[in-house]
Amino acid sequence: MYLRLLLSIAFFLSVAVTAQSQPTKIGDKFKLGQAYEQSGDYRNAARVYQELYAANPGSDQYFQGVIRTLSSLQQYSSALPIVQERLLKYPSLELHALAGQLLWRTGKTAEADKAWQAALDLSDKNESSYEYIARTQTALRLTDKAISTLLLGRERIERPTVFADELSQLYAAVGNYEQGTREVMTLFHAVKNSAIAQGRLSALMTTPKGREFVGSILDREAESGDYSVQKLYLWYLREAKNYDRALEISEKIDRANNLQGRELLEFADITSRDNQYDIALKAFGKIIDRGKFSPHFQSALYGYARTLDNRLQSSTALSEKDINDVIERYRTIVAQFPNSQQSADCQYHIGLLAYERLGDYSLAEKEFKRLFENFQRFPVVAAGMVKLGELYIAQDKTPDAERIFAETVRLYSSTNQKEADKAAFLLAELEYYRGAIDSAQEHYALLAARTDADASNDALERITLIEQNKTSLDTLRKFAVAEFKERQKKYDEAIVQFQK
Repeated sequence: MYLRLLLSIAFFLSVAVTAQSQPTKIGDKFKLGQAYEQSGDYRNAARVYQELYAANPGSDQYFQGVIRTLSSLQQYSSALPIVQERLLKYPSLELHALAGQLLWRTGKTAEADKAWQAALDLSDKNESSYEYIARTQTALRLTDKAISTLLLGRERIERPTVFADELSQLYAAVGNYEQGTREVMTLFHAVKNSAIAQGRLSALMTTPKGREFVGSILDREAESGDYSVQKLYLWYLREAKNYDRALEISEKIDRANNLQGRELLEFADITSRDNQYDIALKAFGKIIDRGKFSPHFQSALYGYARTLDNRLQSSTALSEKDINDVIERYRTIVAQFPNSQQSADCQYHIGLLAYERLGDYSLAEKEFKRLFENFQRFPVVAAGMVKLGELYIAQDKTPDAERIFAETVRLYSSTNQKEADKAAFLLAELEYYRGAIDSAQEHYALLAARTDADASNDALERITLIEQNKTSLDTLRKFAVAEFKERQKKYDEAIVQFQK
């Protein structure tokens, strides 16, 4: 009796252990299928998922694994009956749409249309349902069918703006530029998102015909006086490089909205940054013509001068007259607005043009000194002081250069760290040039330790050079002298030193 009781307990325990271990084995098998799939072994993954699905036909997870891997293997004929069988047990919009996709892939187009229609019959007024069906059609490049699906959804939902974004992209794909543009504008009027509108319109503007349609619709709609539409039209004109018309529209927007030159200034700044100097100068000029009482007069003067300067720099031949014309424009701004940031920038650029373009060191020195004397509180002065120090190096005035660099570090380390670091690096360079290698290395190390500093990499290169030549410092000192002559642009002397 006691033995029979022990055997019964052992039997029930073994059944319980088996029941508990079975889910674990199934879970491990599913993970195996996932591992196969993730490694790209779809054949073995499909086999594992099919075995799991056969044992658990109610599992959506296993079903999805089967369809996903068979589709990856392009075994659509094998996947189709599995979907159709499941559809009989669990009818749903998603399964009808999936069946439509597989039927189309297997050449049964009429049956595919019926399956999609069955899915549409279940969609009612659910936006996501129409989007899902359209995606299955788009995956097959059936763009026209996807468009029809979304238009039917719009009609049933009774909201003219629904699916506008999706439709604009589908119309772009089939080259229906007019309808595509209309859908973009429908969306734009609803949400006023210029970035999205510009992105969608760009996709429609990849051909001359597309650009023409976009332009004609925007031109017509801009006549309504809607500020946001006019701005979108202005963007289009810039993209189409129709700058003269863009300037007209910019001025029209500015006057219609009483912006007092703000719109023109924005247009001028954008076109100047795009290197469209001539049209930018025209736009700046229109603001300047309104007189100094215009709130944007100073900015326009500065923009005009900077644009003129940039146009000058981009030209291959620089005449002294052109350079002096730009300098005079900068001087006008400094004289009219003596205490502004823009005047400080102008004074800096006067010195820069004198130094780098005219090669007039005496004038450049005077202008950089004037910058420091009159605008010391502005960060741009640090850049001018570094240039003045470089000028002194070129003139063999190294004590003056050291004084200027040290002053730059002292005064501008907090307000213009980049230029202060440049000055600190040049101080170390001067030590290196005169042969004070150990001292120079210490100062290079301070800069190299600050990995966020622009001068850090240059300092590291110097440290590497010094470390590689620790055993031949005399040779390194001769090399440094040659480099110093090269920095001064005394190339003949540099060659002699390099040959030593």
